[in-house]
Amino acid sequence: MMRSHLRFPALLCVATGLALTLAACDGPDKQIGQLDGESGESGESGESGESDESGESDESGESGEPGDSSDTSSTDETGADDSCAPALAALEQKLSDEQGNGNSCALVLRYTYETAEFIGWHINCAPPTPDLSLEEAQMMSAWPGNDESTTEDAYVLYTSPGDFGGVTYFSKRSGLLFEGSIVWAGMGDILHPEHVEDPLMLGTGCADTQPPQAVELWPYNFVVGDLHVLPEEASAVAGALWDTAALYAVTPGTTIAVIAYPRTVGAFAPDVAEFVVVIDYP
Repeated sequence: MMRSHLRFPALLCVATGLALTLAACDGPDKQIGQLDGESGESGESGESGESDESGESDESGESGEPGDSSDTSSTDETGADDSCAPALAALEQKLSDEQGNGNSCALVLRYTYETAEFIGWHINCAPPTPDLSLEEAQMMSAWPGNDESTTEDAYVLYTSPGDFGGVTYFSKRSGLLFEGSIVWAGMGDILHPEHVEDPLMLGTGCADTQPPQAVELWPYNFVVGDLHVLPEEASAVAGALWDTAALYAVTPGTTIAVIAYPRTVGAFAPDVAEFVVVIDYP
């Protein structure tokens, strides 16, 4: 099982036991800051086309969001997909532009529970609110509930479902990042983010690019068992995360939360459950 308040990425490399060293993972072994190939030109800070929850993007995308999914088939000499470097460069530029405007950003990534298939992602940028109180966060949440957070940087509000309940992740850095209901014998609705972007826009084949900084990981298991111990199925999310540019833009102070989100209560339905990953950049 995966235990809380350990260092990432070693924690996500295994499904059981304590954290291992980075060398024990199948991740890359390059130095921080070393990239494969040229970084493609980054986009401006406008929003890109949004898609429905299946991850299918529309045709109205602008250049503001990371990556260009037009070509993901070829690889460079190291084996990394040539979509990775441009996606990482665009993501880093987006974060830099928003920081220059006084904002912080977070990525929210959604994965299927059974197979860790990447459903889609959303970037949220907002002015930090370090003095935000629990009461204020609860007033802004559809599911105010109890705060189950294990970090001072966010509120994880959980309303235990009888017939209806839900979970809200509210960052003091980047605002409302995730909110979804949990319903009896049905499938809860994801209220935020309302839309997700095409997974290919975050690049693929990034595992040969560079290792991320060590950052803290916070598990939240609303499926079954210990609230702060992730189910074994979460181990498959590691490979999916390594494959995109999302991890490689992390800097010291970044936090990562992994939420096991059931969507239903009663008989557990793994085919509708999801893992939600929140990467909250400083």
